[in-house]
Amino acid sequence: MVVGVKQVFDLVQAAALATALSDGARRAFEIFWNRAHEIAQMAAMIAEDRVSVCNVFPDQAYLAGIFHECGVPVLMLRFPKYCETLRLENATCWPNLAEEDARFAVDHCSVGYLVARHWGLPDFVCDAIRFHHELPEERTIGASVTLVTIIQLASHFYHRLHHVDDPLWEKIGVRVLSELGFGPDEESDFYDLMSTSFIERTGA
Repeated sequence: MVVGVKQVFDLVQAAALATALSDGARRAFEIFWNRAHEIAQMAAMIAEDRVSVCNVFPDQAYLAGIFHECGVPVLMLRFPKYCETLRLENATCWPNLAEEDARFAVDHCSVGYLVARHWGLPDFVCDAIRFHHELPEERTIGASVTLVTIIQLASHFYHRLHHVDDPLWEKIGVRVLSELGFGPDEESDFYDLMSTSFIERTGA
């Protein structure tokens, strides 16, 4: 928080890309950071639009978005076959928690949570990192559930923007929208608004 999210992002990206890795892993790193950056930007835009409803500010949403899958590069470095096994050289693929657990006895959400705690990120951001692939009851993570849903909606919009299937959305979509003050039939209109704004801001 002292250095600034943008500066931290640039430093971590540079360090990751400078690491001696295979071509496939290097490609996966590049995909990882591009994806994280886009989801973080989308999360900040969603938070900006919904701040009066959710009381989560854009900079908080961006922070959670840029680091929500920070466990992935840690596992890339720890397991040389991680990228190849989970097909992460393909931009349309991303880690499946069950497959991670089966093959490596760990998942990137748990690792990311520990990394975030070690970095001293705020508790509600750590919780968003831990639960960004699921949606626990509010009593489990309290007010952090709103930040989790912002990350989940941003990730879903990323999938839509890149024409990638998002099977998780079928399980959690209705509750995510409800938490953010939307009805199920309002998703498409909000996506159109956010995707248009995203393209205008980023030139994507």
